[in-house]
Amino acid sequence: MSACILEAHRGVSTEYPENTLCALRAAARQGYGMVEVDPRFTADGHCVLLHDPTLNRTARNADGTPLSQPTPLDSLSLAQARELDLGMAFDPAFAGEKIPTLEEVLSFALEARMPVKFDNVLQKYAAAQQETFFQTVERMGALPFVGFTANSPEFAARVLTRLPGAQIHYDGPASQETLRQLGALVALLGGVAQVTEVGGHAGDAQHAGLLVE
Repeated sequence: MSACILEAHRGVSTEYPENTLCALRAAARQGYGMVEVDPRFTADGHCVLLHDPTLNRTARNADGTPLSQPTPLDSLSLAQARELDLGMAFDPAFAGEKIPTLEEVLSFALEARMPVKFDNVLQKYAAAQQETFFQTVERMGALPFVGFTANSPEFAARVLTRLPGAQIHYDGPASQETLRQLGALVALLGGVAQVTEVGGHAGDAQHAGLLVE
């Protein structure tokens, strides 16, 4: 029997400011089975949620005014980023919403028992930044509720080597060889791999022991 899991993209981003704790909590209340979020890093190495490289689209100054200059997240410390308002750009009713840290997101996942899938933007960061992410997941005991999106077998291998048993959501190019590699990784290191956009390779994915999303 097949099952359908409803995924809240950046939380319930049609009704709440995207990639914020209020959007994640809404997903839990509304019965979603998973949330997908976007990890990025501040200048001082803290992981937070933000889709765009800059804060201009989703953030406002504390008084509600737009940011006057292009403001890359990686040009700000966590303290500076937390001074900005992440709610008012969506609707003034959400004034006071702050950019969430990875620790806050994992605490939500543990409390709500809701899986959180992190976008594959994580794979573009340096090994030291990825290690910070992995250590936080380990320290908080959140691995059962964390999924990693990967568009290459190499990043899937890095995650599974570092966090055996992790959930991999593969959305890269699908071929018989790629699916065989993913299946071998899961068999060797444990975990679960789910594949999207398999085209005509659904049979190959299932033969490799992979789940098709």
